[in-house]
Amino acid sequence: MKFITREEARELGLKEYFIGESCKCGHILPRRVDNNGCKECQSKARKKYWGKNKIAFKKRNREWIDNNRERFNTLQRDYARKNPEKYRERSLEYRRNNLEKVKISKRKAYFKYKNTPKYKLKSICYVTSRKLSIGKLSESKLSLLEYTPEEFIDYILQGYEFNSVQDAYDVGYHIDHIVPLSYISKNIQELELQFCVAMDLYNLRLIKGEENLFKGNKIDFPEVQEAKRFLWNKYNIL
Repeated sequence: MKFITREEARELGLKEYFIGESCKCGHILPRRVDNNGCKECQSKARKKYWGKNKIAFKKRNREWIDNNRERFNTLQRDYARKNPEKYRERSLEYRRNNLEKVKISKRKAYFKYKNTPKYKLKSICYVTSRKLSIGKLSESKLSLLEYTPEEFIDYILQGYEFNSVQDAYDVGYHIDHIVPLSYISKNIQELELQFCVAMDLYNLRLIKGEENLFKGNKIDFPEVQEAKRFLWNKYNIL
């Protein structure tokens, strides 16, 4: 380790210096420029202080997060993008150690967001991707669509008196892919194109559950053939 005095480190704008001398506890380690403290001693002091004031720290952190939610989410996304492996390991470890908390949190989120346009659209995208056997796409699934969640809801509910998609679900209606997903996956090779065709508004409609089950994966219905012609022309599919 390079030797550097406290004065030299301060002039260079460094946070630490090292002169090779031990602290009162015998640690021969770098020291902080601002308070002359040994790194090891200060680390132990922080852990000890944290242990004594754990509840107060957690309360203060929670208050900061609640008051700076957007800033906190931005920091979380930046950290996840820069440290994907660490973030994934930390998330998995938290889930393993807090199964009940995670379960309760998911239920709260579901009941909070289940009737929002974005949640409904994301759930349809998720089901569509699963049925098409699509893994992760190169972009966010919602960014591939030509419409917003609000436009999706307005289109699906037009001609009906339902206040939300959930109201339609509750009385037995389904959101139907007019051109069946099985047909799309067999006849289109590119994964992103499969998804875009399947989730095109022209390929989505709200129908009664029994009609959807009767239709199944058949393609000989007039409305299916019409939707196929339109979509194949729109996306230049041979």
